[in-house]
Amino acid sequence: MLQALLLLAGQGVGDCPAIRIEHTASEHLTYDYFRARIDPVPGAPLTYRWTSSGGQVRPLDDASQVVVASDLAAISKADVVYDLALDVGGLPAACPHRASEHVVVSRFEPIPERDVRDFGLAHVTCPAIRIESVPGRVGRVEHRVTLDPMPKTPVTYDWRVSKGQIVAGQGTPVMTQDVPISLGGDTRALDYDINIIIGGLPRVCPSLEAQTRTISY
Repeated sequence: MLQALLLLAGQGVGDCPAIRIEHTASEHLTYDYFRARIDPVPGAPLTYRWTSSGGQVRPLDDASQVVVASDLAAISKADVVYDLALDVGGLPAACPHRASEHVVVSRFEPIPERDVRDFGLAHVTCPAIRIESVPGRVGRVEHRVTLDPMPKTPVTYDWRVSKGQIVAGQGTPVMTQDVPISLGGDTRALDYDINIIIGGLPRVCPSLEAQTRTISY
């Protein structure tokens, strides 16, 4: 016990990892992506709690990443401003465990109808994004995304899952995921979120599709 107290007393702020929030604006005007960066990464497991004063916080493949979705109607009228806060659990008690980011999403001004005609954008069509999931062998699921209509220009695919791991197909329309399941003999259901981010679509089109899946074994 005395040794543990001495170790805790010797843990100074200078020995604590730095916490910062990495912000990436997406091609879609209403979505912003954030990732927690801890340097150096401690050996103990960490937890991440995200809160925002505005927008809707959506978790991605692991808790250290989130998407904040802003309201398009609000952005069309004025800049959207919010504060994103991160609370990291699992760090030594003497270490800072919070970080924040002040975010300003610039107002989006719709293109006037005259300019739309002048630039040949009158017939811009945003494709519908659909995800189909097909369970394979135990613990493995195949997900396929379709765009209707399929854009004529190249697009990119970025898959995110809230549980399990992506084992094949990242960056392609078809992704294979391993999901953690129990093999104890009981039938159980596992809920998890799956997101696909499509890059290369017109800036006025939605680029993220988020769905919840349930797999039973």
